[in-house]
Amino acid sequence: PAGTRRASLVARLSAEALGKMTQCDAIKAEIKTLGPYLGDLGHLAADSNSDLTITKTEFDAWWRTCDAGADTGARDKLFTLLDEREPDVLGRSLKGDEALSIGYFFHLNWGWRDFLADDAGGRWAYPWRQIIVDEIPPSAVDYVKLLSAERLVSTMACDGELGVRFLDKADAVGGEGPFDAEELACLGAAESLGPYYFPIGPPSGRSSNEYPSCDLEPMWYPAEFSLPATDARMRGRVRLAEVLIDDGRQTKDEVLGNAGCAPPMPTARALFPGECQARVMNMGVFEKASECAAAVLESTKCPSNAFQYSPNAATNRLYGCVCCENSQPRIAGNFAWTVYIAEEPRDPFAPGEGITYPNTPPPPPPPPPPESLLSIIDQCRVDCAAAGTCCNGQMGGDTTSGCQWLSCVQACAVVRTPGTEFYQNPALISSQLCGKRGCFLGGHAQCGQCDHGGGPGVTVGTCSGNCNDESDCLVGIYV
Repeated sequence: PAGTRRASLVARLSAEALGKMTQCDAIKAEIKTLGPYLGDLGHLAADSNSDLTITKTEFDAWWRTCDAGADTGARDKLFTLLDEREPDVLGRSLKGDEALSIGYFFHLNWGWRDFLADDAGGRWAYPWRQIIVDEIPPSAVDYVKLLSAERLVSTMACDGELGVRFLDKADAVGGEGPFDAEELACLGAAESLGPYYFPIGPPSGRSSNEYPSCDLEPMWYPAEFSLPATDARMRGRVRLAEVLIDDGRQTKDEVLGNAGCAPPMPTARALFPGECQARVMNMGVFEKASECAAAVLESTKCPSNAFQYSPNAATNRLYGCVCCENSQPRIAGNFAWTVYIAEEPRDPFAPGEGITYPNTPPPPPPPPPPESLLSIIDQCRVDCAAAGTCCNGQMGGDTTSGCQWLSCVQACAVVRTPGTEFYQNPALISSQLCGKRGCFLGGHAQCGQCDHGGGPGVTVGTCSGNCNDESDCLVGIYV
């Protein structure tokens, strides 16, 4: 009819589709080999038949293996949250289908051939293209990294660390989120992550309607288009990551680093409780020891990678992160602190590294990580108390009040924790730490038998506080 234009609507398999389908098959096979390399695949382990789809039945079967298996409320809430981050655009929805899809690729091509314009002469075609979501990255490693926040939440929920109350916080996510547009695009997979995206013509079409045609005439169709509610859709895809940050379980930098959207954070390896011998400068206040480690590694004024940090909010706010001259412990240091070594960030699952393909037998699993500082301290407390010679240093009427913080625990933790010259070297601790406490065993050998005056040994009041520290220290290196 007059005043109208003729157009053709053609639905076809995109140029990327076959490549993406092939890539899905590779990821499907490869993800089977990741178990030995990752601490936990989280809910991805529920894909029992490796078809890149987790049905509700498969999810429920996986949940029954969890410590929280009896908490069906948390199970159903977690499944709903994971399902709600899936695409629901252009009349094609993956939500509410009783299944979680592992890997999907949505993109939109639109535009008009400029030969429809008056006097165009059939010259140009500039399709406008937008990636809505591309969760088919180059490798399974990239995929599990992309879903690191979701895997962490599902792992903690499975272990019973999170319940419905925590998961309900995802429904309350609102206001301004912590991520900018570029970070949202990465976490939400709203960009090409794989090798099979080949735009036909300029990916964005053109920058304005004045982008010239052959005869430099303006094109008649608009150059920009945005799907409705794009911002809300992107926020919905990262809700679990936002909840982790809001709840203080991870920092923004940790979330981005784990997902491959930023350089990974350095590792803060705990050495011993207490303070370092020589402090150099305050680096500022940080939420996590890993952020303090990053500041230490970046600073040109820190002579070593050693630093002391306190997770206690009041101590942290007052003194911040302090870099040290070396990793030597300070005599009678304050146990509100812990001394760490900042280690350069490592990404064992970077693309092309640490990947074992299905036709290659997987190598043996890596050795278990070193025992954490917290478990070492806890065990030292138990061992020092059980030794029967742990004195409270006359620090009050409660005869057990001092044991958990006195020098027995410190000496025990130092000798058992790798990273310093004192590791497995009780003789060095005896000469350089214990012997500097101002009380030697020569005239006070009885102090080595101090049991708070409740049995064989000495009575309360006979040993000085320093002497009790001395005997505690010597006990601690041999318990």
